[in-house]
Amino acid sequence: MGFAFSQEAINDTYIILFQKDAGLIDPPNPENAGRVPMGQPTSGQSKEELAAELGLLGEIVAILEVNNGIVVRMNAQEAQKWRDDGRVQSIEQDSRMVTFDSALNDQNDYPVYRNNTLILPRVDTDEQAGIFQEGVFQFDSSINAWRLLEYQVLPVSDIFLVESNKVELIVSEALPTQVFLKVNGSFADSCQKLGKINHRLQDSHFEVVISISNTIPSDGSQGCFPVVTPFEKVIPLPVYGLSAGTYTYVVNGKMTGSFELKSDNHL
Repeated sequence: MGFAFSQEAINDTYIILFQKDAGLIDPPNPENAGRVPMGQPTSGQSKEELAAELGLLGEIVAILEVNNGIVVRMNAQEAQKWRDDGRVQSIEQDSRMVTFDSALNDQNDYPVYRNNTLILPRVDTDEQAGIFQEGVFQFDSSINAWRLLEYQVLPVSDIFLVESNKVELIVSEALPTQVFLKVNGSFADSCQKLGKINHRLQDSHFEVVISISNTIPSDGSQGCFPVVTPFEKVIPLPVYGLSAGTYTYVVNGKMTGSFELKSDNHL
């Protein structure tokens, strides 16, 4: 079975490609190829320093050194300003790849390899769990290496829009202990729905990132309209096998809390 793909625009995320002679993106350093995370330049160029140099009213998510460009979180007004900048070759709204292969629609983190194509469901960075999603690689025998064909950037969504939204901690009494986070959030418009949920454990800290996807009706019969719609999602934390101690968590960078495992959590 082959893959069927479509593209879905990502709000407030843009790809800017600069003119070849703009002199803004440092050239790749071949010695670091394969040694840095996706979206990080092999040259070691700083995203923060580049943003300051450009006077950018936004956040550089990734430096695309091979393409002489950047991926930026910014609003539509800032994007329009950059379309008029003479150093810019092109600017377009980033999009996420939507696949209709059922093997890829579940929310596991396992790579899928088929027909010489490798898909990595997620890539973590120091900044965020699962910030890069659905990376599509194809093996090129002429250079004996994998080429990156497609990926999407998954910025943290602001899902807590009303004062009553919260994260409730649920800890089971039976052993081994189970821990859940019940998240009450709100969608901002009629086209939003829950996207992927990524989490990771670093030392004794759980980072949970809940994404929001936008689904525009394909038949064009109805557009999106502002409406605050509450949702509830229960997220299990992988605590089996952890040592006794206090653990903390953060959901989408803003809702925090902690819990205690009173004994080593195994049978």
